[in-house]
Amino acid sequence: MEDMQNKLLRRPSGGYCYEHNLLFATLLERLGYRVRRLAARVQPDKPGPRTHMLLIVEADGEEWLADVGFGAALLEPIPFSDGAISHQGGWTYGLQRREGGVWLLRSWNPDGWSDLYAFTTEPQRPIDYVVYNHYTGESYGSCHQPQSKLTL
Repeated sequence: MEDMQNKLLRRPSGGYCYEHNLLFATLLERLGYRVRRLAARVQPDKPGPRTHMLLIVEADGEEWLADVGFGAALLEPIPFSDGAISHQGGWTYGLQRREGGVWLLRSWNPDGWSDLYAFTTEPQRPIDYVVYNHYTGESYGSCHQPQSKLTL
C-alpha cells in the first residue's frame, strides 16, 4: 500500500486499475463502506482472461459500480442494477445483466452500445490480483507493467 500511495499520491506518475482501485477500495473501507473487489474481461467479445479490477460499493443500502482505473470511463459511480444508465461528462454508460450472471459495462457511441468489459459478482481474493497483476504486466508490455509490487 505504501508503494502505491507514493506512486499515485506523493509523486503522481500514473498507474493502472489494480493500483488505483486497490487504493480507492482501501480508502472507502477505512471510511466505513463495504467494498467487493471484482475482476472483468476487457473486450468481452474476444476470448481472454480477466485483466481488469472494478469495485462494487455499498452506500446507504444501495450498491454502486465504482471504477477509478479504466481509462476514459466512469467519472462517478453508477447504480449497480440491470438497465442502469448514467450520463457523465458528455458520455453515457449503462449496465446490462446477461445470462449466467454476467454483467456488462457499456458505453454509448454514434454506432450504438459498445461493451467495455464483462464481469460476474464473484468476489476476488487478494492473491487473485497478484496473479492478474503479474499476467498483465508480463503479457501487455511496458505500458501496463506495474510500478508497484502488489502484496496484499
